[in-house]
Amino acid sequence: MNRKKAEELLHKYNNGHCTEVEKALVEAWFLEYANKNSAEPTQETTEELQSHIWDRIDRATSGRRTNNLIRFIPYAVAASVLLAIGVYYFPTPADHPNPTVGDNTITIGKKNGRFVLDGGDEIILDELPNPEIIAEKGVIVKKDSTGDVYLVVEESPSAQFNVFRTEKGEELMIELADGSRVWLNAESEIRFNADFLNQGYREVYLTGEGYFDVTSNKDKPFKVISNHQELLVLGTRFNVSAYPENQNIVSTLVHGVIKIDDTILHPGQQSTRNAEGAIAIEGVDTEEFVSWKDGYFTFNGSSIQDVMAKLSRWYDCEVEYDGTISQEKIIGTISKKKNIEDALKTLQRTGIFRFKIEGRRVIVMT
Repeated sequence: MNRKKAEELLHKYNNGHCTEVEKALVEAWFLEYANKNSAEPTQETTEELQSHIWDRIDRATSGRRTNNLIRFIPYAVAASVLLAIGVYYFPTPADHPNPTVGDNTITIGKKNGRFVLDGGDEIILDELPNPEIIAEKGVIVKKDSTGDVYLVVEESPSAQFNVFRTEKGEELMIELADGSRVWLNAESEIRFNADFLNQGYREVYLTGEGYFDVTSNKDKPFKVISNHQELLVLGTRFNVSAYPENQNIVSTLVHGVIKIDDTILHPGQQSTRNAEGAIAIEGVDTEEFVSWKDGYFTFNGSSIQDVMAKLSRWYDCEVEYDGTISQEKIIGTISKKKNIEDALKTLQRTGIFRFKIEGRRVIVMT
């Protein structure tokens, strides 16, 4: 295969049109090279990387070694690698080595949230002096094996709603009375009846984004109501993104079956519902849409605006754009354990974007 065909393959990868086999090949070549060459690349090694990929594409697709090479490498394996493929440009760090940092007051997000009381007052979990304060209301504070706080909500005969929410820089896992678990992303809220199990349906109301692992109960189907969408499920794992500033509600199914109106989704499918109620279904790599709950961001052809929207929620920062911003697509992952400087440094090393931190503001430039 000649260089032209190799470029066509990378173009397909950049635009999300690769088959799983082609996608695996491109990712495997880059990661193999990156793992073997951890030193900062020079212009010479940048050119070597380009030649290396052309050569591997040529050899792997010639039929001689394809079966040994085609091994899908999950994005989680590449947590420290972010590759932006635009016009097949592999930049050197010298182009834009580090973000410009002024008075940086941006901190990494954490496991935390708020329990909203009947009168509207909030109890902030990491400021809770005594867990017994909310235990009296049927909310138990626990810690998982890593020390992260989560909540277990017990069934209550009260007619009140339980309301939990997160702000920017916060995430929270909640275990419901039926054993179902909900992971709330930053800037999100979930509310449900205190006597959750005594209703005809197990209903929750979601604003923002949540990942659900629902306990099966055919006698009491589970509903997630978000703005203009009602999602019905018997027992499954899925993600719903319904932030108020977005016009669309995006539901991604990992396991099981869910129903939105008369539309049935199967694992690996995603529905996008607009404000008028029209639903579009497509197959997706679910990892991109659920990895946030597992501690990393995944980007698969994302715009810088989409990337920064996710970062701004986790790091609780404001984002500004200076001038005309490149619409090159970004592919890769960033660990949520990185501080903001390291996250932006990873992005800046693509050579496409530059960043400046001023207080709690991140300014994006190209």
